[in-house]
Order: sequence, then C-alpha cells, then structure tokens
Amino acid sequence: MMTTSAPEMRGRAMGIMSMAIGTLPFGMIGLGLVAQATSLAPAVMVRVLAGVAALGAWALVYPEVRALRMFAFPILRIGPIGRT
Repeated sequence: MMTTSAPEMRGRAMGIMSMAIGTLPFGMIGLGLVAQATSLAPAVMVRVLAGVAALGAWALVYPEVRALRMFAFPILRIGPIGRT
C-alpha cells in the first residue's frame, strides 16, 4: 500500500492502515461471539458479509471510491503473461 501511494499521500495511507489495524480487536470480538454461538465457518461467513456490506456502504457514501480503477494501482495489474 505504501509503495503504490503517491509520495504526498503516504501519510494518509499510513493513517488508514493504522486505523484498520487498530480496529481489528473489535472485529475479533464479534467473530468470537458468533463462533461461540454457532461454529467457525458461519462466523467467518458473517464477518466477510459484514465487511462486504461495509465496503458497499462506504462506496455509496463516498462516490469518489467508485471512480478508482486498477490503473491507479499498477502493481496489481496483471497481463496475459503475468505482471505487466
């Protein structure tokens, strides 16, 4: 993430990464509660669906996220014979 960010945006990228790492314990509490009530597989599925729903809500609230394309992240672009 840091290598694909523009130099002037690396501080913001680091802030987002730190925020994501800092919220992990809250997600693990929810995962543990659901796993204890059911089992691990449904708990992981619930967490994945919650993450996809949160990402969808974020894209609706911030329309500029929808404008992002793969060309913004050249390291992730894959051509017909591997990475381009």
